[in-house]
Amino acid sequence: MTHALLRTTAALLLATSAVAQAQAIDLGTATGLGDALINSTSATVTTAYVAASDPVGSEAGGTGGSALWIGDLESAVGVAGGALGLDAYEGSALTLSFSVAAGSRIGFNWSLSTTGYNADFADRAFVLIDGQVATLATVAGSTLTGSFSSALRASGAHTLTLGVVDVNDVTGVSALTVGGLAVTAAVPEPESYALMLAGLAAVGVVARRRR
Repeated sequence: MTHALLRTTAALLLATSAVAQAQAIDLGTATGLGDALINSTSATVTTAYVAASDPVGSEAGGTGGSALWIGDLESAVGVAGGALGLDAYEGSALTLSFSVAAGSRIGFNWSLSTTGYNADFADRAFVLIDGQVATLATVAGSTLTGSFSSALRASGAHTLTLGVVDVNDVTGVSALTVGGLAVTAAVPEPESYALMLAGLAAVGVVARRRR
């Protein structure tokens, strides 16, 4: 029985090492800031701005809301003034919180598009994890697509914010769409499994000697 248990345990360890389970995160739990359209599997935020005197949804390319002036957006996402760029005028974002084990990874797919591309006014998308800002992508003449992944060293609650800002002007509309948001649990390094298997072998030796 000891041999069977060892074989079964070893097989489970090796199987676990080969597969990292990704757990989807419901985007529907996110809070939209500005012009944001959110459902459980995907979300879009844009730089479309609608003045109080304009009909709702009057700026082409928007989702029906209105982008925030940059100072208001920075305040809403909890960063200092200028953190989203001194050249940023307005923008929108979504923010959500989630909990993970240490060493997990957060990842998602994204696309970034714009109307009336101008290299001097290249809007950009950003990602904000626990207060740390990074540029996700800058608009180009055609729609860009990609994926993002980042390690989360600490266990517990984390905050993710994704957004897009108008750069150097407020004309045209840029849109960031994200989907496939998921957390992948940490998988022990091969060395860790080697140590565990060696320990199991030692247990087997001791068991045989006692018989």
